[in-house]
Amino acid sequence: MLWGLGSAVGLASALAASAVLFAGLKLVGAAFLVALGVRSLWAAARPKDSVAPTPQPAFLSDRRAFVQGLLGNLLNPKAGAIFVAVVPQFIEPGDPVSRITAMTAAFVVMVAVWLNAYGLLIVRASARLGPRIRRALDGLAGVVMVGLGMRLALDRL
Repeated sequence: MLWGLGSAVGLASALAASAVLFAGLKLVGAAFLVALGVRSLWAAARPKDSVAPTPQPAFLSDRRAFVQGLLGNLLNPKAGAIFVAVVPQFIEPGDPVSRITAMTAAFVVMVAVWLNAYGLLIVRASARLGPRIRRALDGLAGVVMVGLGMRLALDRL
């Protein structure tokens, strides 16, 4: 919703037009990805005796999950690029604000449905897979996130 609002007031266009602003957002997003990856690697490396004998998924508090998701989206320059590249194709000068609001709402609903389905699948799978598999997946996710963060940080504009 914030990227849609930013697009409506021209923020996404400013991001697309300013190489410095885009590069700054990209580096902050890369650092966030690396931090999440390191946290996953840390979870994978914890001693075996700290893993519960029965699989119990670790849940984030509602606030922590919200903040993590919000930062992950706001620090993703490609999320802004969607609103710069796609939305303008469906908006004409003089269109009412309600049009971009409706488009943003449709996008939010699609993303929310996808992320909730994906999250539900992951939670149910982790509850059934057991602690060793979970540690392996934490390690794999950590390596992937650190790698993506490094690639994003080192990628040319």
